[in-house]
Amino acid sequence: MSAPVNNNYFLISVPIAAHSTHAKMKTDLEYAIRSGGDENKVWEFDIPKEHFRAGNIDSLIYLSDTLKKTVTSVESTLKKVTTQLSELHQKSKEDYRKTGAGAPEEKKDVKPVFKVNLAKPEEFLTRFKWNDSRFSGKKKSLGDLVTIIKGEVLKTEKSMRDRSLEYNTICSKTDQIAANESGNLITRDINSVIKEYNSKRGTAPEFKPVEEKIPDDTAAMLNDYNSTVSQAQHYQFSLATLYVVIPKNEMKNWIKGYESLLDAEKSQFVVPGSSVKLAEDNDTVLNSVVVFNKDVEAFKTVCRNKRYTVRKNDPSTVIPDTEKKALLAQKQTIQGLFFRESENNFADVFQCWLHLKCIQCYVESLLRYGPLPDFVAFLILPKKSHEKKLIKVLCNHYSYLGDGFNDREDTADVAAASEEKLGLGSHEKYFPFVFSEINLGLVE
Repeated sequence: MSAPVNNNYFLISVPIAAHSTHAKMKTDLEYAIRSGGDENKVWEFDIPKEHFRAGNIDSLIYLSDTLKKTVTSVESTLKKVTTQLSELHQKSKEDYRKTGAGAPEEKKDVKPVFKVNLAKPEEFLTRFKWNDSRFSGKKKSLGDLVTIIKGEVLKTEKSMRDRSLEYNTICSKTDQIAANESGNLITRDINSVIKEYNSKRGTAPEFKPVEEKIPDDTAAMLNDYNSTVSQAQHYQFSLATLYVVIPKNEMKNWIKGYESLLDAEKSQFVVPGSSVKLAEDNDTVLNSVVVFNKDVEAFKTVCRNKRYTVRKNDPSTVIPDTEKKALLAQKQTIQGLFFRESENNFADVFQCWLHLKCIQCYVESLLRYGPLPDFVAFLILPKKSHEKKLIKVLCNHYSYLGDGFNDREDTADVAAASEEKLGLGSHEKYFPFVFSEINLGLVE
């Protein structure tokens, strides 16, 4: 059985010892880790110190606090982009299963592959080099660099929101069409039910809803009349076709009694012989029935008391097949565009995140070691569940940077002792070296 994979990298920085070099510091670290019983990978992490304008101690302290908030915010954006990309991939697979459009069949169960400049995230991280053409620090302060990087992430996030709104709008339309054509009889589009019913009629007359409409000039005259009388005296004589969903076990009762559901003494009538069975599923039956328009509400009330569901259909809402095809094609186009933009957004935000982590490591190193000693940063990938063991090895190896770090048996005790010296809360991590984590679990 293969060992569990860990994607949480340690990023540390330490001052370069006298008469030592970057390469020797790395070799010594790898030897110390092996001596501790593990074989963890170690990479040198590029921090272009000669390109940075550090500023004074006050600006570094302020920037340290700012970076904590900014890095957290960018990590949140990175997670959103990752989630968006995964959801788009999943949606593409679902569309393929339903319509044959979208993700290819041979890839329908494959997870999305995240790339940063054509490299996997872990490859880009371990080979990280500061992008001076994009984030030139020679003429800008560190604070300005952080502001620029944060601005790019905010711009990317806004672009993602705008494209997401466009995509979700078209998805809502196509999903509604799909639901109308494939839902149960309570939710399914009645126009599609009528179309399916008529397609099975052969040479028999087609079913057509009865909608007795009054001519426009007559309607105008009646509107004038209705405006002068009370609601009860309004003239409404047109007929309306209603659609009633009833339980299958009520079908006999419906056939026997639907014509007498309304109160004839109140001049309320159902047109005799108007019921047509249009469709049925496992539990329900959809019947059409014709009533006078003035009696629609009374009919609904009676049916509601019998636990029948009354639906009214508007034929003007029918979406032509050509329009449906156009909407589906538009969705596929927008989906493809959104997917490509999300891939680019992921790569951009990921790069911004690593550049911020680079600045953060540099600032914390200056605050810890001062401006004079040179320092080197390393990436280390611990084995799964061996994180505490590695921390202890590192504390022992760099114990010369501070005392009190290698005199406890448990790493948690080591960290607690350090925090007590500095007066820090129990949630702060403090070691004899600058320490942070780069968790690629964010992009899974």
